Order: sequence, then C-alpha cells, then structure tokens
Amino acid sequence: KKRETIPPGRLKRLEAVDFIWNVKEADWEKGLETLLQFKQREGHSRVPDGYTIDGYPLATWVQTQRTAKDIMTKERFNRLEAIAFIWSVNEVDWENAFKNLKSFFSSYGHCKVPRRFKTDNGFSLGSWVSRQRRIKPKLLPDQIERLDDLKFDWGEQDNSPKN
Repeated sequence: KKRETIPPGRLKRLEAVDFIWNVKEADWEKGLETLLQFKQREGHSRVPDGYTIDGYPLATWVQTQRTAKDIMTKERFNRLEAIAFIWSVNEVDWENAFKNLKSFFSSYGHCKVPRRFKTDNGFSLGSWVSRQRRIKPKLLPDQIERLDDLKFDWGEQDNSPKN
C-alpha cells in the first residue's frame, strides 16, 4: 500500500529481494504456474481432488477458481481459458460419456445399451445410460435434446448381452 511513498533507495532494496507487493496476486500466479506444470506433465488440466504438488494444494486452488468464475477479473478468466481450464468436471464427464454413446449408436443403430455394457476403453456406458434415465428431470434441456437426437430410449434398459 505504501509503495508510492517509500524512498527510492529503500524501494530499490525491496525490489532487489523480490519483495511481494500484492500477496493475493502472487498467490494466484503461484497457483497458475503450478497448474501449468501439472498440465505439462499430465497432458490435461483436470486436477484430482486433494491433489498437491510439493506441498502446494493445487486441487484447492483449482476449486477456488471454479467457484470464483463469475467474479474473477476478465484477465484471469482469459488466462485460464487459454490453457483449456476445466470449469465443470461434470460437463466434461457428460460430454465424454455422450461421445461413447454416439459411438455405440454408430455401431448398433440404437441407444438401448445393456446395463452392464462397457466400452472398449472400460467406460460403463450401460450404467451411464441408466443414470440418464433416472436423472432426466435434472438434465439440461440441451442434453435431453442431444440424447433425443440419437433417438435415446427413455424407457427401461435392456439387460441382454451386448448387441
């Protein structure tokens, strides 16, 4: 706060030791730097719950950014967007599951996925389809429309072997 009133000699000495003038800004930059390290190493920015790097609570920092999305500065928002920050894990998960359903539809011509069906990559598509039926009232209109576009069967699930 007193940066503007500090004598030049003292200011120079403080800057020589990398004095932090804005602790909140420095903390945010540390979080972004740590996320970038994580992304470079892992190939994505989906930080697992409770994850820390060298004692830095990266998962907590990431969750704080998600919570602050609507009130953070445009600059911070844009910087996170530029690195493909995941704002909603649920949306990403739903999109990945939907891609699996589209693939199933392409192969079989329908969305009557058997309850125990797993994709080649091990995803429990049958369970996901069953859950979509149960939670239909909670799905977004766009999600329902996209499922309907695949002629999604909102009725009971088939338990027969995959076909």
